[in-house]
Amino acid sequence: MQYKSVVIFGTAKIIEDDEKLMKVMQGFIDKYVTDMKAGDYEPFTLEDAKKATVYELTIDEWSAKRNDDVGHY
Repeated sequence: MQYKSVVIFGTAKIIEDDEKLMKVMQGFIDKYVTDMKAGDYEPFTLEDAKKATVYELTIDEWSAKRNDDVGHY
């Protein structure tokens, strides 16, 4: 069976700082809306950003596993 797994332990908190929230949301847009550029869509506003709840995760510990064996089932 093939799988990839990551387990993270840490503290999550809601991003409430407006400047930080806008920076994070703009980062999502830049990363995932690659077929459009500024000007192709309405400017993203703070009001838009506040419609989402965005968490910041401080990682204390993490582990990862991976198995590439397809197997014969």
